[in-house]
Amino acid sequence: MADAFSSPLREVLHAGCPVVCCETHEEARLDEVVTAIAAELGVPLVRWSLLDAPVGTPPVEALAAQLAALREGTGPLILLLADVHGFLTEPVVSRAIRSFVARAPKGRRMILVSPLFRVPPELEHDVVVLSLPLPEPGDLAAVAAETLASLQLAAPADALAAIGDALRGLTGSEARWVVRKAVRSANGGLPDASIVLREKGWRFSQVEAMEMVADDVPFDRLGGLDELKRWMGERREAFSRRARDFGLPPPRGLMLMGVQGCGKSLAAKAIARFWQIPIVRLDMGMIIGHAYPEAVLRRAIRIAEAMAPVVLWVDEIEKGFSGENAGTSRRLLGGFVTWLQEKREPVFVVATANEVEALPPELPRKGRFDEIFFVDLPNHHERREIFEIHLGARGRAPAPFDLETLVRKAEKFSGSEIEQAVLSALYAAFSAGRDLQNADLLGAVAETVPLATTFEDRLKALREWARTRARPATLDRRKLDAFKT
Repeated sequence: MADAFSSPLREVLHAGCPVVCCETHEEARLDEVVTAIAAELGVPLVRWSLLDAPVGTPPVEALAAQLAALREGTGPLILLLADVHGFLTEPVVSRAIRSFVARAPKGRRMILVSPLFRVPPELEHDVVVLSLPLPEPGDLAAVAAETLASLQLAAPADALAAIGDALRGLTGSEARWVVRKAVRSANGGLPDASIVLREKGWRFSQVEAMEMVADDVPFDRLGGLDELKRWMGERREAFSRRARDFGLPPPRGLMLMGVQGCGKSLAAKAIARFWQIPIVRLDMGMIIGHAYPEAVLRRAIRIAEAMAPVVLWVDEIEKGFSGENAGTSRRLLGGFVTWLQEKREPVFVVATANEVEALPPELPRKGRFDEIFFVDLPNHHERREIFEIHLGARGRAPAPFDLETLVRKAEKFSGSEIEQAVLSALYAAFSAGRDLQNADLLGAVAETVPLATTFEDRLKALREWARTRARPATLDRRKLDAFKT
């Protein structure tokens, strides 16, 4: 089987592409691959970085001179360049690259390596950009075995395989650091996969625009949304080998749209817990604000695919594609929806949205997601369930309280507003030096003005939009008519 890391580069070099930009953090790994390819082609390999620039020479001038030497030389050669991604927009550098492409001597190739690339428009048709994949679980297991051996530890094959799975989404160097940190967390002993996964979250916190979500949210903490729960239950083993043998493709994803504070984000976390797979949050707002937005998005997708199966949670997705920079937003949207449509790895995308009118029409189109669910305000039975969940989570049995009255008084409350009412009542009781009473809850509910009252017209428009475009996340469709008068 071909190596997914080296094969794309080998193919374009054998095809004669003169300039290749390789997006990867693993410079040492790429160096090994390029060395092997140069040996296959029987050509010399020259490495150059800013450390090789003559002392006192401005970096742009040193780089331009190196490119000119490559263009004007004779004989086959591969030049591996590092540290040049920040200079591609310099006129003298872009002109040198274009001149090399136009007049490249036969057998001469240039490989640029960087974690991120922003190719200027004048070079878009002259270079090939390859986003090289992260290590496979088997490679990471080998890294873990080597690292453990250096610490005089050994793990059985099944434990190493589990650790390799837990390390998905990391580079080889990051995997070594995480394994070492996991050993320290295990008091110098052999860590299991759960410790490795926890320590990976520490490393992931330093990845731009991505965050491993550690919240442990069981489905029984999610009030209502029975239709969504039923849909998820049917697909509980969708990522298993048994499902693949049955002929089922892995589910692609969900879009959850609807009223703010009604459990969309909580549902995303609960899905990951229910399916027993990790969840990663993607911050589209941070991507759009980055100097290299397209490159950051490609890297995020590459990490998610390396971690698969995984839940990729894109919160408030409409804000990510409606920024001030319309051109950047459109390019990001094009790349994202193409990936949604074409992805082959089991990355389950959960996109949440509050303002459906801001959604680009390409995004909710059929084929991007398996289903689009509308999450409305909780109905009578759901409000009761939510009160019970939040009282129980704070050590109070629901039975002594007049839940029927509370549920009736809390009409038009969202789930988060019910939670805040319970917390306000607990603060009132604590301040009074006594335990929680029914009057505290009724008082907190009476003092709350729900968003459904403040933004009633917007909610009506949202429900009307959802009536023909989305599937209700709850079994009780009568809620959709709650505001019709």
